[in-house]
Amino acid sequence: MSQWQVQQAKARFSELLDTCLEHGPQIVTKHGIETAVLVPIDQWRRMQSDHPTLKQLLLAPEPRFELPVPSRGPHRLRRAGAGPVPTGVIEVAGRLPRRLTCGFSIGARSWTAFRSRTY
Repeated sequence: MSQWQVQQAKARFSELLDTCLEHGPQIVTKHGIETAVLVPIDQWRRMQSDHPTLKQLLLAPEPRFELPVPSRGPHRLRRAGAGPVPTGVIEVAGRLPRRLTCGFSIGARSWTAFRSRTY
């Protein structure tokens, strides 16, 4: 694979194209940075046909990847009668929380109304 500066590629495009067809992909650089590649059309079509489309991936009957399931280790499952999981908001040192875990802000007036409810 040879490199061409963008000025050379513009001035001698037919030579760039012939070199691409004879020797394979050609890299075009701009200010010394690899910017583009000129590839023969048959190689391009092979590269495009190797990968399935998103629709084909989503509708395929076989799994797309193997998902490793880690072992649980020393952790135990909760028993059915163990009671509910605590979900309250705790007031720390008399300060009101700025944000609840569900992602919305709550003002001081609303927090007072929320805190005074009995459940």
